[in-house]
Amino acid sequence: METGRVGAAGVLQGEVHHIRVHARECLLLLLAHLRPETVPKRREAHTLMPLPRQRSCQTVANEEQDAELAGDQGQEVERVLTSLAIVTVYALVLVGVFYFAVQRDWRLSKLVSEPPTTKEIVGLLTLDQNTLLTLSQRFIFLERMVYWLNGWNVFNQYPWLGVGIGNAGFFFPRFAPAMGWATFEIRNILYYLNQLPNVKSFWFRLLAETGIIGFSVFITWIYVLFQSARSSLRSQDPAMKTLALAGSLSLLAFIGEGFSIDSFAMPYMWVMAGLIAAIAMIYRREVEKDKLAAFIEPSQEER
Repeated sequence: METGRVGAAGVLQGEVHHIRVHARECLLLLLAHLRPETVPKRREAHTLMPLPRQRSCQTVANEEQDAELAGDQGQEVERVLTSLAIVTVYALVLVGVFYFAVQRDWRLSKLVSEPPTTKEIVGLLTLDQNTLLTLSQRFIFLERMVYWLNGWNVFNQYPWLGVGIGNAGFFFPRFAPAMGWATFEIRNILYYLNQLPNVKSFWFRLLAETGIIGFSVFITWIYVLFQSARSSLRSQDPAMKTLALAGSLSLLAFIGEGFSIDSFAMPYMWVMAGLIAAIAMIYRREVEKDKLAAFIEPSQEER
């Protein structure tokens, strides 16, 4: 009986020792995952003779890391598929709108039935004025092309600083394409109306009146506004995210509409710019506040 009790006590002590070693190894693995610098160096004996239960702890930790990695990859794949689905839907909507427009607008119908030739496409890409005027006459927007090309010609003559804000109209008779003089609208403006013709394109007017320097400054300002709106989309406030999205879409709309208007007095442009600047400033303050709070909390915990 005494011998049996001694043997049972020895087995029990061995199991207790084994559990202690196992608990210590699990604690070391947990500390290594949280704060690697606080883990003491293990003895060489533990490295040379790992216990079976130590391997199980490492396996669990590896499985958790693999699960987190798989979850991140799954979320990334889901985002990519969602983006592709949205792009596909937009493409189908655009195709449908174009098909409906072709049935209603004779100019689009003519564009489909009589597309530009290869030579005309090359002329478009190289900005050949004769090609641009010929195609614009075919599709009945010759006058608008004459205005645009007049601004482009003024820019070519005064490329660096332009001719000054509001002065492009004074150079219209000098740089207007010859085909433009054959149109009733251009002759009526030059000979009968007591007003200066304008370029009818914000971007061509910006080039003609401010040159490369002014155009570059304005484009840089638009880019900064767009990046500010994009950064504000990361805000946790739904109202801020909505305003940031509205600002981004307004900028894109303004870029497209700039080919049809040529005025600096459009109020929505400046309201949009002020709105984007305001929400960007609020978002930056929120980020700075969060960083300051994250810096102060560890200091209080150490105290």
